[in-house]
Amino acid sequence: MVKKQIISLCQAGKQEGQRQLYQACAPYVYVTIKRYVRETEDIKDTMQEAFANVFKNIKSYDESKGTFNSWIRKIAVNQALMLVRKKKQFSHLVPLADFQTELIGTSDSYEKLSREDVDKVLAKVPEGYRIVFTLYVIDGYSHKEISKLLDIKVETSRSQLARAKKWIYLHLFNNEKSKAYGLF
Repeated sequence: MVKKQIISLCQAGKQEGQRQLYQACAPYVYVTIKRYVRETEDIKDTMQEAFANVFKNIKSYDESKGTFNSWIRKIAVNQALMLVRKKKQFSHLVPLADFQTELIGTSDSYEKLSREDVDKVLAKVPEGYRIVFTLYVIDGYSHKEISKLLDIKVETSRSQLARAKKWIYLHLFNNEKSKAYGLF
């Protein structure tokens, strides 16, 4: 959580506040962007752009509308999605049959899954599925918001999420009846 005094320093245009804000938020912004962007250099560039937008728009931050973390996350996600759209990495519909169903360190049940197991699978999820899944499940966007962010239909968002869940389910559980984190 970023202290109010750091935000106030940034809103006043003070470099010390910007430095402290960057140090406090850089790991969070990095992890957020990494969910959408795979290449390290692209992540770094996107972080730079995200923080430039944060400092440029910090005066518009309104505590009554939500936490600072949610505000900065939205900026980071939007910046990452701009890069994804620019590189045209997002495919709207990717058939499941196009991907191997090679299992990646499956676990006996979801209780035994580590964060690393989940991260390994998410890293291999097809781009379109992964982006919609991340927006909906991890970052809490609605299908309507996702449709606007990605310039797709609401139905496409729902379809991509269903396909992402199926893909992840097949890769994590090898057709077991277990359910991961209540997602399926």
